[in-house]
Amino acid sequence: MAEVQFSLAPGHANDEIINYSSSEGIKLFNQATNPIEPKYDLNTGHLYTFLHEVRSQAMMCNWSSIYNISVPSATTVAGEVAPKYDILTQYGQVTLAQVRSDAETYQCVEQRKAQNAYQLYMYKSLDAEAKVRVAVKEAN
Repeated sequence: MAEVQFSLAPGHANDEIINYSSSEGIKLFNQATNPIEPKYDLNTGHLYTFLHEVRSQAMMCNWSSIYNISVPSATTVAGEVAPKYDILTQYGQVTLAQVRSDAETYQCVEQRKAQNAYQLYMYKSLDAEAKVRVAVKEAN
């Protein structure tokens, strides 16, 4: 019998690229993009609860590499490790431009981090009105 590799959740089994042409890969994608309930309405009073649920999903799917972002400062020297911020708990300490800048380092690269980001992007946990508001904001 083959030795089983311990993992807390399917998304943590390894950090390799997921083969989405396999049934296992399709199942991982579907599991990662399942919506949480209730769907988020962009009401700031519900933000903490929503982020808590996203964090639970992120832990299961191994999304930590995309929600812990590096934010170099003006004094960060080349080769120096930039401080990291958890955008699910420290969201007030980073700007949208900093989040985008970090995402641009991996979004078009064939690696697991890009797949994880796409899973999060496809996350179906906004209600219909929130989706419209986000789409309008993205268009601007």
